[in-house]
Amino acid sequence: MAKKPEVKEPQKEVVGAGKTGGMLKWILLFVFLSLVIAAISGGAVFYLMGGMANFGKNVSEVAPKPMIYYSLEPLTANITSKYQVRFLRTNIAVASRDEKVIVAIEKHLPVIRNNLLAHLAEQDFDQVNSPAGKEQLREELQEIVASVLVRAGEPAAIEKILFNDLVMQ
Repeated sequence: MAKKPEVKEPQKEVVGAGKTGGMLKWILLFVFLSLVIAAISGGAVFYLMGGMANFGKNVSEVAPKPMIYYSLEPLTANITSKYQVRFLRTNIAVASRDEKVIVAIEKHLPVIRNNLLAHLAEQDFDQVNSPAGKEQLREELQEIVASVLVRAGEPAAIEKILFNDLVMQ
């Protein structure tokens, strides 16, 4: 009989045999990339937290003190106008982060109110009626309160003067 041609069966490859080196490379690459990303993230957080300027300080030293607000009683003054007598009524609050400033304001309140009323009486209706005029008035009132405290030898770290109410008629 005729010989049948020999058919070679394909050899089966064992999955993963000879590829352990390739898998190890992928694991090492993943670990390396994870470490690089962690280092970059840590550096970004360190930079955003103030870098070396805040390094080694307690959180209480870095975080600002809370704002303290002190509201004055309403102030009413006659103001000048081209046509008729008008008045301005305002209720302001002083903002500071130093409790000593608030105590000093309470201590010198009569002088502060007197100077604020005198300044408000000098205002022009048309000027204060604009947003820029209100902002300028706010800054001037802050300077007046601070100057009274400085002349009295008190701390004057006033952050803002806030208008709680501002009515002109």
